[in-house]
Amino acid sequence: MTGGPLVYRVDSLHVRPYQYPGVTNYTIAAPYPVTAYAFDSADGQARPLIAPMQVNLVSSDTNTFKLDSAVVTIDSGQYYSYNHPDTLRFRGVDTVGARIRASAPNTRPDSSALIKVFPTPLNIQLGYPYTVGRGLRLKGNYVAVTGGYVPDTVKVALRRFDPTLDTLTPTP
Repeated sequence: MTGGPLVYRVDSLHVRPYQYPGVTNYTIAAPYPVTAYAFDSADGQARPLIAPMQVNLVSSDTNTFKLDSAVVTIDSGQYYSYNHPDTLRFRGVDTVGARIRASAPNTRPDSSALIKVFPTPLNIQLGYPYTVGRGLRLKGNYVAVTGGYVPDTVKVALRRFDPTLDTLTPTP
C-alpha cells in the first residue's frame, strides 16, 4: 500500500421494538414485557454494542396501551434490552391497532407491527347442578369467570333471560 489514507464507513444504527405483544390481544390480559434492539441498517445484522444505549419506547395511542417506563437500556455487549425490559399494559379496545415507537440518539427510529386489542370474551359458568327448582337456592353455588387475565375484582350481575318465568300469575 502506498501511503493512501484508510477510510472507514460506519453504517448508521437502527432501533426497533424486539419483543412485544402479537397482533391480536384482549383488554383483560397480563402485562407484557417489551424490549428493543439495535442493528446495522445497511445489512440488518444485530451486533453487540460497545457502550450502553437508552432507547425510548412510546405508544402511538395511550388509550390502547401504555408503557410503564418508556425507556429501556441495551447494555454494552448486548444487542437488545434483555436485562431491562419495559412493561406494556392494555388499556382499551382498538381493533384498528396501535404501535410501539422506538427511538434513540443518533439512530434511525422504527416501530412495531400493529397491536390490536379486542374486548376480552368472558364466559360465566354456574356450578353443578346447573338448574334449580323455583324458589330453591343451592348451598355453595359459585360463578367462575374464564378467559383472559382476570383482575382482582370482577362484578358479575346475573338475571333471568325471561323475567316472566320468575313471576306467578294470580288464579281466579
